Amino acid sequence: MCEFMIGDIVGRKSYGCDIFFKVTNIKNEGPEDSENILTLKGISYRIEADAPESDLELQPEHKVNEYRDKSMIVAERNTRDIHSSHYRGYTLQRIPKKNIL
Repeated sequence: MCEFMIGDIVGRKSYGCDIFFKVTNIKNEGPEDSENILTLKGISYRIEADAPESDLELQPEHKVNEYRDKSMIVAERNTRDIHSSHYRGYTLQRIPKKNIL
């Protein structure tokens, strides 16, 4: 019997729970006593993984909220950095009109 359900938010113990995932599938293809393999999708990063049930840790709601807040701050900072580097080295200046007549 699996202790996780589809939709649970988990972290991988072997990676120090650095990325949080949503459980999207649970499969057990071996004998009845073999370990379940869970399919996971990142909640803040485009990543998909699978992991044995023993490598997963259910994340409480307050940790998930902290993780999402931190991920949002990092994404906003990266977006600002990309935007500012696009214009780095360029200055906007007004070009005077020439008298054609």
